[in-house]
Order: sequence, then structure tokens, then C-alpha cells
Amino acid sequence: MTRRTDIDIYRGLGILLVVLGHVSFLSPSWHKIIYSFHMPAFFILSGYLVNVKNLELKPWIFIIQRFYRLIIPAWTIGVICGLPFVAMLLMSNISGSDFLMKLYGTLTGATKVANNFFVTPIWFLYCLFIVEAMFYLIMKISSNKYIIALIVISFYLIAKNVNIFHFFNVNIAFIAMPYFLIGYILQSIVITRHINYAMISVVLLLGFSYLTPTEVDMSALQVGNGVWAFINLASALAGSYLLYYIAGYINSEFISWLGKNTLVILGFNYYINAIAKNILTFVHMEYYVILSFIIQIVLLAILVKIIACWPALNSLVNGKMFVTYKEAK
Repeated sequence: MTRRTDIDIYRGLGILLVVLGHVSFLSPSWHKIIYSFHMPAFFILSGYLVNVKNLELKPWIFIIQRFYRLIIPAWTIGVICGLPFVAMLLMSNISGSDFLMKLYGTLTGATKVANNFFVTPIWFLYCLFIVEAMFYLIMKISSNKYIIALIVISFYLIAKNVNIFHFFNVNIAFIAMPYFLIGYILQSIVITRHINYAMISVVLLLGFSYLTPTEVDMSALQVGNGVWAFINLASALAGSYLLYYIAGYINSEFISWLGKNTLVILGFNYYINAIAKNILTFVHMEYYVILSFIIQIVLLAILVKIIACWPALNSLVNGKMFVTYKEAK
């Protein structure tokens, strides 16, 4: 499959929104708008990029392949971010039970910062692993799109009404499945970039974000109830289309490069955010949101370059340790 620059830019724009959404003192209105679609957009893109050939792999090969692609990076990032906590443990600044609780949360995708090594954003990697594994199994059951949709909707309803398994964020995966399925369906549809569609998307995104009573937060299973769930789905689609539209008209090597290095940016986002916040607080400029955002992007870009200097570490963090499809088959 030929790598598409517009997809890398889509990813780059998406990860920029992730970083911006975590900046301290960001306007609540902007926070609500960003959260209405930035994570759904990644699940939609993941479904859109499903390689049908991978669905032909033997189950154990597929699972191992995705494990190396998603879980190994999450664990590697988690271990690195856990080093300060190891130091705290050795200096008796954290109890052994708290350390083990955070370790377990880091290795299983805990979504609360109190329960991990300050790596909350990697919940997405665990969740996507479960989503892809579930989708693989569903496709083995049936390739009929109506049956697939029925199964996906059933999973969604179960997650909305039953307190299910949290390990590796299975509960969030059930909620994310519809977005992933939409992306997969879009593979067979020619999506045109048109200014009128973009303007409609802007109106829908802003309007629905203003009207919805609660903020969307996939990591907290907050995607709306009843009619609001459909409205939030429409917001996610509108926001995702805007990213797709903009990505087709931006020729930025830097944003494209960010899109190729989203795992590092996602995994170390919280640490870099804290560093930027402390720097700006020291000079009494902590309320300068855009300045904090710029500092974080610069520091994250430097971190990507540093990690790239160690090939083995770079492969672990970016999920490149497994064999290719042809080799695996």
C-alpha cells in the first residue's frame, strides 16, 4: 500500500489537536470542540486504513502482529515514563503498593493519571488493539456489512448499559467500534473534498458542540446518551471530514512528519505538558496557551529526534519490531 501524504497530514493535525487539548488553561469552549472529534477521528482513520490482507492472516499471527505494533510501544513508553517513579520508590517518596498500582495501570491502559506513570494518553493504544482484534474476529464470522453492523451496535449497547471488563480498555473498545466500522466502510467510498461540505461540517461541529450538554470524552465512556449519542457521532464525522479536507490542501513536511511519529508524541505528551507548564509558571506566563502549545511541539519534536538516534529503542517505541505481512504469512 502506497503511503499517502494527506493521511500523514491528517494524523499530524490530529495529534496536534491532542496536544492542544491537554494544554492547561485552554478555553472550555475550545476544549469541548476538540474533544468532540479528535479521538473519534483517530478510530475512524484506523478503520479506514485496515489492510484487508491482514484479515487473511492466521489468528495468532494477526494478534502477535498487532501486539507488537500497539502494545509493545505502550509498554516501552510506560517503562520509560516509570523511571522517575522508580526513583521515588527508592527514595521512599511513594509506597510500594502505590507503585505497583501505577505499574499495573500503565501496563493495562488505565485512563486516570492517578493510576499510571503519567502516561494516560496511551489508553488509545490498548483500546485500538482490542478494537482491531474484535474486528478481525467479527470479519471471520461474517463479511456481510449488515451483520457486522449489528454485532458492532450490540457491543456498543452492551458497553453503554453494562459495567464490563476494563483490562486493556475493553469497555472503551466496545464504544469505539462504531467509529472504526465507519472508517472501514469509507474505504469503498470516494470521499470528495468540497468547500461546501467543509462549511457544513464547520456549522455542524460548532453547533452540536455548543448544544450538547456534556463534553465528549471517550476515555471516560462519555459519548452521550439517547439522541445526544447520534449528535455527538455527527460531530465526530464533521470534525473528521474537516481534518480530511484540510489535509488535502496543506503541503507541510513538518505536519506530515508529526503524523509519522504520533506514538512518541502521544506517549510522552503528559510529561512534556508538565515541563512546559512548569517553565511558563516559573516566568509567570502559565496562562499563555498558544506559547505552551508551541513549546510542547518543539520539545516533542526534539524528543522524536533523540529517540530516532537509538534504532532499537526507536523500533520498540514505534511498533516496528515485527515482521512484514509477507514474512508473517
